[in-house]
Amino acid sequence: KRRKRFCAQEAAQARDGECAGRGRETRAGAGAGRKKEAERGGRGPGPCVWIFPCGALLLAFLCRAPQRGFEVSFLDVGQGDGSFIRTSEGVTCFVDGGSTDVSGVGTYRILPFLKSKGVRKVDYWLLSHLDEDHVRGFYEVLAAGYPVGAVVAAQYGVRDEAWERLTDTLAACGVPLLPVCAGDVMQLQNSREAGGRDGVEPRAADRANMRGTECACISFLAPGDHQAGTDDRNAASLVFLFEEPGFRALWTGDIGADEEARLLAGAERFDTLSFGTGPLPAVDVYKAAHHGSDGSNSAEFLRAAAPRLSVVSCAAKNRYGHPGAAAMARIRAAGGRVLCTMDCGQVKITKRGGKFSVKTAQHF
Repeated sequence: KRRKRFCAQEAAQARDGECAGRGRETRAGAGAGRKKEAERGGRGPGPCVWIFPCGALLLAFLCRAPQRGFEVSFLDVGQGDGSFIRTSEGVTCFVDGGSTDVSGVGTYRILPFLKSKGVRKVDYWLLSHLDEDHVRGFYEVLAAGYPVGAVVAAQYGVRDEAWERLTDTLAACGVPLLPVCAGDVMQLQNSREAGGRDGVEPRAADRANMRGTECACISFLAPGDHQAGTDDRNAASLVFLFEEPGFRALWTGDIGADEEARLLAGAERFDTLSFGTGPLPAVDVYKAAHHGSDGSNSAEFLRAAAPRLSVVSCAAKNRYGHPGAAAMARIRAAGGRVLCTMDCGQVKITKRGGKFSVKTAQHF
């Protein structure tokens, strides 16, 4: 028995020595290998070395702090519409969000844009009307579970299967619907404080008070009750004016020349929308109606708006002929700068030190 134990101990010691020898040889071989690699100019650390720093950078990007300050951006969504508003106080809005030629526009363009800005919730999502080129991406954003405070839509919009889909989806997602009409004025505040209709103040005195403060507001110019029962989604588009001290921008959805003439004639004018210069004030930014269609953007309407910057959202190749050559000529004749997302990509307007600047995607 003693002999067997002795032999077992000898065998174990031999194995330990052999392993130690192999370890020394391995370390020596590795050292020689590193020396030779260094002499060759080396390839640097292996891929595993980069896992931790790359993961840390990705986590920092995904969890980045929300950006602050005024911004209006018109996204490049191809043949469609999608724009972002952030007031100086940090209230966020998104307008429309759809495309007929960009697949997954909400998933692959709108959501990445919002996350890149650190926007954790859109306070107000405004829908001009419910055509797919204006809402397809919006539904993708909702399906992804992205927080939306309230959806703003026309009270006198078309009541069809698209409207039923909207109301059913919002009910299922628990997102409140805020119907508005011509004459309503919405003070932009956090949607959790708005609690629905309370966010709209259709009183002239309130609007006058807003103008004397630093508060941003949205004035709704159309549609009015004359559109009740219509089946023309474009004609019943939500038209609104966004105002912040020193800045005005006009969104017109897909209205045509007839609706533009009605606005100029003051048919939709209410006491709550007294601009002092007529039914339509001069604006800094004009979101061209109906993707720059020849059937919209009339010379009379453009003269009244007198935009310093006009933005046309459309795809380079589309079956509708947007933007129309005649419409573009009228927009240019109105003066100011003209930018098309099909040419320059996203358009971003920011403010610093009381001065506004415009950048396109090529200069970000």
